[in-house]
Amino acid sequence: MAPYLAVVGLPQSGKTTLLRALSLVCRRSLLLSDITSASLYRACARFMPTVLIDETATVANDRALRHALRSGITRDVIAVRRNHTFHSFGAKVMSWLEPPKDLALNSRCLFVSIFESKSMAMARIEEPSVQQLAAELQAQLLQFRFATYKKVHPAPVPGEEVLATPDTRSPAGALRRSC
Repeated sequence: MAPYLAVVGLPQSGKTTLLRALSLVCRRSLLLSDITSASLYRACARFMPTVLIDETATVANDRALRHALRSGITRDVIAVRRNHTFHSFGAKVMSWLEPPKDLALNSRCLFVSIFESKSMAMARIEEPSVQQLAAELQAQLLQFRFATYKKVHPAPVPGEEVLATPDTRSPAGALRRSC
């Protein structure tokens, strides 16, 4: 299962800033503000990125995109478009003004609500020191992944066994396996 994170917040709450920060440290990040389902399938098949979609609900055909996102949590699900096969499997972070009215997609996501901060002490993402720290962190995360790849075994998440359905267990299991 691929981990999905849904970031929900009002305008000016920092959703785009969070996605930009994640794009600096996520493996093969692809930060998008608008994408069609066909483009999502092609990008996932070609680059296997961590997809970060800003303002997900504003895309032209959000129904088709939500379908592609729902199918992208499972490695074995393939879409066929014009005699070509594609998949949208992989980690995704999506920002929303409010949770989508899509129970199936919602069941696959870990939701994080964010709120506007009045703090002026935060560094801007464009600052060279932030860029340098992000590059160093990304290198450390990659080194950690290489060093522990064969050592990591999924550990049970406390309470996972009492979750009602496989769909409600999926986000917990995906998070457990991706850590």
